[in-house]
Parts: sequence; C-alpha cells; structure tokens
Amino acid sequence: GITLADSIAPHWFTPPEDSPSTYGLLSLKLILGGLWSGITGTPTAVRMCPPLTTKNWSFYAPLLAVGTAGGTILIVNLATRALFREYSTHTCTVQGIEWTSHTSFVSYAHTPPNPSGHVRNEIATTDLQTGRVTFLKRAEPDSNDHTPIETIKISNHKNYLVVKYKDRPLEFWDARTLTFIRDVVSNPPTFSCIEWYPTHAKTKPQKSDSNLATGMGMTVDFDVAMGTTDSNKSQSQERELLTVIDDGGAMWHISMEGSRVRVTNPNPVQVPVYSP
Repeated sequence: GITLADSIAPHWFTPPEDSPSTYGLLSLKLILGGLWSGITGTPTAVRMCPPLTTKNWSFYAPLLAVGTAGGTILIVNLATRALFREYSTHTCTVQGIEWTSHTSFVSYAHTPPNPSGHVRNEIATTDLQTGRVTFLKRAEPDSNDHTPIETIKISNHKNYLVVKYKDRPLEFWDARTLTFIRDVVSNPPTFSCIEWYPTHAKTKPQKSDSNLATGMGMTVDFDVAMGTTDSNKSQSQERELLTVIDDGGAMWHISMEGSRVRVTNPNPVQVPVYSP
C-alpha cells in the first residue's frame, strides 16, 4: 500500500567529508505529533462559562460548552480557538447545558418523543478537572415513560438547580451535593417560565422570616409540612429566591434554604392601564 511517506520524494544530500560516498539518499517521513479536530456533529445547545471576576482572574479561561445531536459535549477555549475537551456524556441529543462552576457543568438530554409524547431523560454533571461524569437521572435504554425536560436553571450562587418538565411538577436539587431535595406541586401543575432572583449578597437564615417579602401574602412551608428534620437537610443553607409564572398567568415566589421550600400564594400579574 501507499503510505504518506511514499508521497514525499526522496532527496539527495551531500554526506560528511569522512564518508566514502559522494552523494547520499535522504528519505523524509512525517511523524504525527498531535491531532486537532473541530466541532463534530450538529450543535444543539451552547452555553458560556461563568464570567470573569476578581476571584477567578488567576485561572480564568473563556470556555464554551457545545452540545451535539450525538450526545457529545465539546469544550472550546475561545482564547486559543481550539478544542479543549470532548466528553461522550449522553446517549441521545443534548438539549441544554448549565455551568455549576468554572470547572463543572450539568447537562440534560432526551430522546425524540414516542407517539404518546414520552421520552427517556438524562441529567448528568461533568467535572472538567477529573473528567468524571455523574448521572443525576438516567432511565433504562428501553424506557420511554417520562415527559421531556424543558429546561434546567441553576441559582445565582450555584447552590440549587430546578428542573422543569412538561406537565410535571418542578424538581429541586442541591447543586453542591447533587442530591434531590423535593418537587413542588402546584395547581395548575405546570409553569410557563421560571427565573432565579439576581441576588448580589448572601442572605443569612432568619428564624423569624415567615414571608419572602412584606406584602407577598402567606407562604406554604414544605419543610414543616412534610416533617423534614435537621438530620436530612441539604448542606447548602443559603437562601435563594425563584420566581415562576404558571399557565394561568399567576406569579409564584419560591424560597429555597437548604431543604426548606417556601411557596407564596400565587398572585396575578398586574398589567397597568393608562387612560388617554
């Protein structure tokens, strides 16, 4: 067979003075020292890493996570414009990616829906330093009995993540310990949009805090109602707030503090009316 070395013509060279030959034949060869590949597959999800701050400036790198239709997640360094990492994480199309820190991210994927609208969901977290992939949720290969995941939102302080399904209650997870906290059932059971509060300062737990804010109405404390004790609480005790809007147009406020979940009574969104 023809090799890459055969395509390079040999060259004549002048041998050293102590050599009996007048001319010598030099055969050139190429040695593979590295292989750089671009983005392979059809991109289906993209997410930029957390921004540059005074706390991470010493090790910061502008990393872009790209999910593909084949379940592969590619990490691209935008400073060098080179492929930094490649992970074969999922067995189906990647639907979304959320960074939990500068060195880890959570991704979710699901198969195409069957005639009944059910899919096989996968949720995994990946550590860039070790390459370890931990599945938070992974159904059996022949199991398609779940509604698809629509989105996953990570809180601003990276303590909690909420999973939004189609026609299913919200699921809350501890982003630091990767443990399930609980789901929140509402009536109607689905929400149109969810978003975490952009808090800029850490909120200390307050025992007398029975409401999220003055004038928001009464709250339902799921931690007390379900009999949660201190022994099985989540390790993340920082309080963060989530705003959701259900299909009926009512706004809910949810407070997360460890394993304690507080939900305010839904309030309709007020639309101001201006008279001409």
